[in-house]
This record gives sequence, C-alpha cells and structure tokens, in this order.
Amino acid sequence: MRPIHVIFLCGYFRFIPEAIRVVNGPVSVTEGGSANLSCRLTETDEDLEQVTWQKRTRGIPENHNFLVILPPRDVRNINGLGNRARFIGNLTMKTGSIQILNVSLHDEGVYTCIFTVFPSGPHQAETRLTVHGRPVVTVTPAAPLVVGGESGVLATCIAANGRPAAGVSWRTDQLDGPTEIQNNATQNPNGTTTVRSYLLVTPTRSMNGREVQCVVNHTALEHEEIVPYRISLHYVTRGYYGGLIAAIFVLFFTLILLSFYTWKTVLQRRNPRRSRSHQEDVHMQEQQQEEQEEESQEQESQFNPLPQQSQLHPSPHHAGAGL
Repeated sequence: MRPIHVIFLCGYFRFIPEAIRVVNGPVSVTEGGSANLSCRLTETDEDLEQVTWQKRTRGIPENHNFLVILPPRDVRNINGLGNRARFIGNLTMKTGSIQILNVSLHDEGVYTCIFTVFPSGPHQAETRLTVHGRPVVTVTPAAPLVVGGESGVLATCIAANGRPAAGVSWRTDQLDGPTEIQNNATQNPNGTTTVRSYLLVTPTRSMNGREVQCVVNHTALEHEEIVPYRISLHYVTRGYYGGLIAAIFVLFFTLILLSFYTWKTVLQRRNPRRSRSHQEDVHMQEQQQEEQEEESQEQESQFNPLPQQSQLHPSPHHAGAGL
C-alpha cells in the first residue's frame, strides 16, 4: 500500500503546475493611443517572485526583455520603451498588466508575459499587439474638363498612410452621365498603405456646380470620413474657336516670313562672291547706260548744229552797200 501512496503523491504534485495558466488576449490600438496589455496568473497559490515582459517586433524580431516587476512593486524599465511602459497590475492578485503610452507603428508585434513562481518556475503567454494607422484623406482636383469634350479624371481622392489599407469610394448621386472609378494602392516603407481613387466622367453641362463625395472607411475611424468636392467645368464657344483659328493663321504666316528671311540671309552668307559680282554687274550696266546716253546726246548735237554768226548778225560791209 505504501508504494501506491507515493505514486499518488507524485501525481498530485505534477497536477498543480499543469493547472497554472496565464490569461491574456490580443489587443488593437490606433497609432498615438494607449494599449493595455493584460496578463493574469491563475490556479496557483505559489509565491510570485517576479513578472517579466518581453517583445519582438518587425524591427527587432528576437525576444528581448523591456520591463521587469519585482514584489512588492519594484518596476524596472530596460531596453527601450522607458517611461512609455508602466505597470498597472497588482502582484498580490497575481496580475502583471502593463500600459504602453503613445503607441507607434514600431510598437506592433508580439509581447510575452512571464510569471516566475516558486517552486514550479516560469509560466508565460503571448499577446499580439496590432497598431492601426489612421489615414489622412484629401481630394485633389484634376485639370478642368471641357463641356462636350472627352472623358477624363475629374478628381482624385487620396487616403494616405493607412494601416491597414483604407477603403475608398465615391458618391455620385447628383450626376446624370456615366462615371468610372479606378483605385490603386501603394505600399509605403513603414508598413502603411496609400490608396488613390480616380473619378472619371464625361463632362456635360448639367454636371457643372454639382457635388460629389469621397467616402473613406477604416478600422481606425469611428465613422466613415466624407470629403465633398464641387465640380467646376470649362465652356468653349464658337468665338473662341474663331479667335484660335485666326491666331494660328497669323502665327503660321509669320513663321513663313521668318523662314524666307532666314533662308535668304543664309544664302547670302554662303555665297558672298556671287553677291559681290552681282553688284559689280549692276554697276557696270549702269555705267554703260550712262555712256550710251552721253553718246546719243553728242549725236543729236551734230545733226542739229547752232546757226552761224554771219546769218544772225549781218556784216557791216553788206549793210553799207545797201545804203
């Protein structure tokens, strides 16, 4: 009977450590908020010697201690979080809960709570901390569309730096014509996502002045975020086209004149001798013409001589004879 009693006692003492457990759960928090990480030891009356918190993140994937609590309430911050991590538990009640202030995206990861009790030793459990990044929402107008023109991008809604990616949509109830929405997402180096949503329309006169709305949904937002946008379109009249055509014609004619002048100048620079010989030929022709005119004047003077002096003035001899 005594050997059976010993076996029973050994089984009894093995049962107690197996019943000890650490109770916790996953935690989600928005960037900039506070995260409460709960940790509680149950099913034991053993003496608590210390509580240790470890973490591993994307930046540091190995487990490392960052907080140690010793009875009765000696809190020691090590390796990193400093005053952002504080103890909010009660060692008498065997709760080792902590609070992390001003949580950032770098704090996301797995946190391990370790209770060290005597005589059974350490007991631990892991808690996953998820950090949500609130997106920054803006609506950017595209280049103004022209009424009667082709379809194009009317506006772009941007939900930047969200974690996880935000859901973006458009409300276009006030528009009569067809619309199209194109979304794309860009992964940022810090683990956030930027979503761009393009609203495409075929511009009509009835759209001008109407309102569309960008709607963003995200886990970090208590309610969907709505950003309105007032449509502003451009109009083109016939007078505009007429003035445009006239301006194009004037520009074209001016370019032709400039091209002709440039071409002529280039030719003159390339053939200076030819230009000079041409000028000399013109000069010689002018001299020859002047010589011909002088010769013609001399010939005319020979054929039409001036009257002789005897005919114009009678001599005294003849005058006396008459007397």
